[in-house]
Parts: sequence; C-alpha cells; structure tokens
Amino acid sequence: CAFPTGDKAEGGSTARLVLDGTALLSETTLEWKGAEGKVEPIHALSLWKVGADGRTVRYWGFSSHDSEVDALTGTATDSTVTVSGQTRWGPMRITLGQNDGVLSQQVWIDSHDMGVLKFTKAAK
Repeated sequence: CAFPTGDKAEGGSTARLVLDGTALLSETTLEWKGAEGKVEPIHALSLWKVGADGRTVRYWGFSSHDSEVDALTGTATDSTVTVSGQTRWGPMRITLGQNDGVLSQQVWIDSHDMGVLKFTKAAK
C-alpha cells in the first residue's frame, strides 16, 4: 500500500470462511514505513458478515495500530461486496471481489486508493 502522506506498508494476509460460511475473517500483518523513516509493525483483523437476506454486509476492522474499530455497511452482489462508512480517517470504502480465481480487497480512504490485498488459495 502507498499512502498520500508518503507512508508505505508491505506484508501478508490470510482469509478464511467462518461462522458456518456466513462470514469471512481476514488477518493481515504489515510493516508500516513512515515517510520520515520510522518502521512500525501492524497486525489487523477484519470480519465481513453477510446478513440473513444474503445481500446486506457488515464489516468490522481492528488494528494493533490503535484502539478504534472501523464499522462499515454495504451490499453483496453475485460478484462483489462493497462496504463504506465514515471512519476516523475519513470516508472509507472497501470492495471485495474475485477475478480469475483470485480474491482481492481494495481500500479507498477519503477517495485515495490505498492499495489492494490479493489472496491466493493455500495448498493443502
């Protein structure tokens, strides 16, 4: 990820279905590199929960970076899920979708593209 402030973040992420297949739990570990040279490890968890109607989605994002929780709402289509809402960082929008068998998550904060997480299926 590259941020408008000049900060960058690199790392890895995993995702798995939980709660009888009605939710997606992802775990991300990043190394945040500030524009001023400071490096900070960040561990984040997110939970995407599909409502009983099969279309309403709620998202919660937690981070070791701070004590705030991002709570977003949105809808699912046959190919994507988009959630949005106001956060401490400004308006946030996250899209989750699959393209050619690859699950991708893209984040925008205050209309700035914050980057893409790509998940590939782990070998068993």
